[in-house]
Amino acid sequence: MVLIHFIFELFKISIQSAIYSSIIFFSVLSIVKPKPGSLLYFFKKRQALTWISSWVVISFGLFFFMFSYKGDHGLGDSARIPIGHHREIHQIDLLSYVKPKNNGAIYIYEFIITDDYVYGKLDKYNIELNQNYFVYDLKSNAIQLFDQATSFKYFLTSKNLDQESPYQTFDDHYNRYWNGWRFWLLP
Repeated sequence: MVLIHFIFELFKISIQSAIYSSIIFFSVLSIVKPKPGSLLYFFKKRQALTWISSWVVISFGLFFFMFSYKGDHGLGDSARIPIGHHREIHQIDLLSYVKPKNNGAIYIYEFIITDDYVYGKLDKYNIELNQNYFVYDLKSNAIQLFDQATSFKYFLTSKNLDQESPYQTFDDHYNRYWNGWRFWLLP
């Protein structure tokens, strides 16, 4: 599955870079009238070489962006959402998790993402944990676990975090972040 997704991404990058190269190439040549002897005049006379060169440069740029913090959305059965402070939420085989410092993977079920916190309900897959709720502090990369809703809500109130919005699953957050313009304009 990973290989098929990777091949799809390479195909998507090649199409996107061809479109971006064409837009840039024809925009520059239609706006600017190059003087003989200038660099743009050289590129205008060798249009195929110019277009192919820009296509290659843009393709490499999009390929490297695909593996960057803001561009990596996962391959195959794995998925990820960047959530700020160079932290991310991962999902593999339908299990969503975060990796705070000094802890292993903490599996989460439904949650809310804010600028500095991710908080919500823990997944039942956390067999060794008896807690039901979590607050993941993105700045400090630390997680705090709660077993009762009252202590959890008290903590949310002390940090002025929203308690009215419904918690959403990883798939809901993933679709909101990666679909739309990011799907069409980025690899």
